[in-house]
Amino acid sequence: MKHTRKLSAAMIASGIAITVAATGQAQSDAATTEEQAEIASARAATFSAAQAVGVAEQQTGGRAIEVGLTREQGMQVWEVKTQTGTKLVDIYIDTRTGAVVGSDAEGTARAALPSERITLAAALGKAESETRGRILEAARENEDGVIVYGIEVVTATGVREVNIDAAQGRLMAGDDADDAAENRKGADEDEDDDPAEGANG
Repeated sequence: MKHTRKLSAAMIASGIAITVAATGQAQSDAATTEEQAEIASARAATFSAAQAVGVAEQQTGGRAIEVGLTREQGMQVWEVKTQTGTKLVDIYIDTRTGAVVGSDAEGTARAALPSERITLAAALGKAESETRGRILEAARENEDGVIVYGIEVVTATGVREVNIDAAQGRLMAGDDADDAAENRKGADEDEDDDPAEGANG
């Protein structure tokens, strides 16, 4: 009897493990399918991400800080997050026609955006030109004091990640943004090590 109970418990545990594994695999497959759908939408979009950014900025009078693909009202749209002062708003733009199909207030940012030489729209144009691809998504990011636009681009060979320096418009592939942040941090630390050195010299 005890043996039967142990066997039943083992079978139940095994069944739970198989269910969990199957659920994890299903979620992974769903994520992969969603990613593939977004890649296909980026390639098929007749209204580009850069164009959508322009429309959203005109709509809100603010600056775009993020853009990506999502579904709204049963259609594939560009979701563009803009910031006006500290106010954040998401604008949804049809990837086929460029029509604004909706908007959502997204609260407030902690601070207003500083002036920057390179806008998100300009960074998107440079990324597409340099990679010969189509924008999948992009966001303004602060890498330890270095402002960059992190951009995913769909190319003929797959999805490529690049960074565009917001100060100079320089394309930074791979870990260049992290390296730039480390260099800046190191320079700041060097200045803090001996603040009197320059005065004494």
